[in-house]
Amino acid sequence: QSQNQNQSQIQIQNPNPLPVLASACPGWVCYAEKQSPGVLPHISNVKSPQQVMGTIVKRRVAAALGLDPAAVFHVAVMPCYDKKLEASRGDFRGEPGAGDGDGGEGPPDVDCVLTTGEVAELLAGAFGIAVKERDGYSTEAASAREGAAALARVPPAPLDGWLASFGTGRRPSPSSSGARAPDGDADMDVDVDAGVDAGVDAGVDAPLAGSGADANDEWVWGCDSKEGGGGSGGYLEHVFRYAASKLFGIEVRGALEYKIPRARNPDLREVTLEGPDGTTLLRFAQAYGFRNIQNMVRKIKPTAHDIHLGTSRDGCGYDYVEIMACPSGCLNGGGQLPPPPPPGEIEGIGVARPRAMTAKELVDELETKYRWGDGTVEPRPPDASLEVAEAYRDWVRGAVGSERARALFHTRYHDRGAEAEAAAGGAVAAAAQLKLTSDW
Repeated sequence: QSQNQNQSQIQIQNPNPLPVLASACPGWVCYAEKQSPGVLPHISNVKSPQQVMGTIVKRRVAAALGLDPAAVFHVAVMPCYDKKLEASRGDFRGEPGAGDGDGGEGPPDVDCVLTTGEVAELLAGAFGIAVKERDGYSTEAASAREGAAALARVPPAPLDGWLASFGTGRRPSPSSSGARAPDGDADMDVDVDAGVDAGVDAGVDAPLAGSGADANDEWVWGCDSKEGGGGSGGYLEHVFRYAASKLFGIEVRGALEYKIPRARNPDLREVTLEGPDGTTLLRFAQAYGFRNIQNMVRKIKPTAHDIHLGTSRDGCGYDYVEIMACPSGCLNGGGQLPPPPPPGEIEGIGVARPRAMTAKELVDELETKYRWGDGTVEPRPPDASLEVAEAYRDWVRGAVGSERARALFHTRYHDRGAEAEAAAGGAVAAAAQLKLTSDW
């Protein structure tokens, strides 16, 4: 849903000046609101996936179950502590009101956010595992590791079918796709039951019959391409492919060819789409970590207040930037499990390693699992989901980017610069008072 709404940011009705900046990272959004409010017009007003799911759970799921939204306690598991702050924003409460965003007085769309590390610690406690701090490896980190190891030993169980993004039956071919969620140029007559004629249940995504795979196979739907996506949600990859197709009629398949402008800064990557004559049609970038965020903001600031649509670009030269506050992206989020300790520090941690695993090695390993899942992940564009198409048809009752969709899946941002300055001034005053007191 979040990526489908991001598509509307590149269409004609797009209110954002270029570049469009991704909005999924709450640390980045908080920084922009407090330190660089001039760039707020550039930030996509699409809710993050956490808050999109909160909207769906508290409004669609609760209604389908015949429950009041306040009776549903929605817990999100995230890699980042800042997601807790995001869930507490006043914009993400109650029913959608008039205009952009919510800001109601009802229950929050997300009641509780737990990091992956916190969930692993809870599992350790549930399994009765007691771990002591050893050689600088904290009790919390050790418990999280043991909890994750204990979960891995639990026999697997089927995923819940209603909201889980998985398929069963025969594996689809690489070119297969389901019904697409409608965009602004499509009518609402979407055949979400197209898979029934192929002999599959319409409640799950339709694999292609006769693909030669095991008829009892099970898989999880992943990103647009196994070579693409990424552990931060795959926003750039999906929007890039969609923009290339929608704006220029170019189908981008396979892995994108990223370039690293600065050899010692792998957290800044860019990719371009070139026309037949070699002209640059699109220029997208990934900017991870606050060093890259600050550099990007400095380049954008001169034109941040110019909200008129046009072909001219600002100082950074990009059309879209996927921004994440954490270096290496969300897989390296502050709430994630730390790398395993050196062998021998904690017993029963898994495969012995000749040395401690580095954070980069862990992120690389997670990136591979995220894309491939040991053979359990199948690529699929987000707008090829039968569930998404059904949701737009029966619940949203409007196209991607429509007024109803914007009321549900879009939000707004706030210039908190004055608040930040007041808070900073208060801190300075408090520090000065403390010094006077101590001197006295």
